Amino acid sequence: MTHDRGRSTAPDQLDRLRSRYEQLRKRRIEAGRDLEHATKRLESLQREARDAYGTDDIAELRDRLAALRAENARRVADYEAHLVEVEAAVRDAEVDHRDAGGEDER
Repeated sequence: MTHDRGRSTAPDQLDRLRSRYEQLRKRRIEAGRDLEHATKRLESLQREARDAYGTDDIAELRDRLAALRAENARRVADYEAHLVEVEAAVRDAEVDHRDAGGEDER
């Protein structure tokens, strides 16, 4: 059979349909393989989270992370305040030493 007024013949259409089917079949196989890989990776990460943090619940992990960040920020602020106190004590000691005329010097 030949082309009739720009239309394909049934065998041509069938060949194109088979080709489309093969492409779709390959995509389905790849998608299944990707899904299997992603599922295994998710299970591995969930296991790691349970081992490290006792849970794999995303909301709970987010809450814990927020609490840890807040605690870290508090500790940094406390450390900075402590350093300011130490600096002030050092300055006071230097002033006292200077005001005393450096008695330790001979």
